[in-house]
Amino acid sequence: MKVITIGRDPECNIVLDDNLISRRHAVLRLHGTGKIEIIDYSSNGTFINGTRIVSNTPLKIHRKDAVSFAHAKTLDWSQIPDPSRKPRMIIIIVFIASVLVTIAGIVVSHLPASKSDSGASQDIEVYENTEQPAQGNGNATAKPDGTTAQPEKPNQEEASSSSDIKLAPDSRILNEVDRKKREQIEREKKKKEEEAKRKQEAEAKAKKEAEAAKAKKEPTRRRGTM
Repeated sequence: MKVITIGRDPECNIVLDDNLISRRHAVLRLHGTGKIEIIDYSSNGTFINGTRIVSNTPLKIHRKDAVSFAHAKTLDWSQIPDPSRKPRMIIIIVFIASVLVTIAGIVVSHLPASKSDSGASQDIEVYENTEQPAQGNGNATAKPDGTTAQPEKPNQEEASSSSDIKLAPDSRILNEVDRKKREQIEREKKKKEEEAKRKQEAEAKAKKEAEAAKAKKEPTRRRGTM
């Protein structure tokens, strides 16, 4: 909280040079939340919007209010700092910084994925370029003796291995999905078993308590009949 003294005394924060103004005419209290209070200590009075306020009593005012001292001097609000601006600026700066950090995190998280995708596409292109010469053009070639040679067939082992290589990433993904599904099923199964076990224990406990209560009542009835 900041305190501003107003009066004729040279030691006041705001000096009002007029004989109607008391040496220590009034005090302003500026709270960090933006709240402003004024206290009148004068003999000729302090007026808010034309109405004299009660002396020695804090009164909440606003910057749009017209404040006059003994009807001789008025308060110049430009001389009064606004302590609430600093917290507002801090909040704005913190908000902007958090937004920038969030955006940077999103960008960084997407960088590895883009690199891996580009690397995968390059691997596929290299693989296709290396496979094309081995496949041949599919046309029969003429031998020197006049016979024709049949086009070479691609090796089945190489074709199968190439298909395995292409499907390897998909199979790993499927295996990972299956593993997570199995784990989820196991967790649900275990949870149901635990719930069933707790239910059985609760039923057994209730049954046991009911039998105990029934056993206590039977001797009482027998005594009554005797």
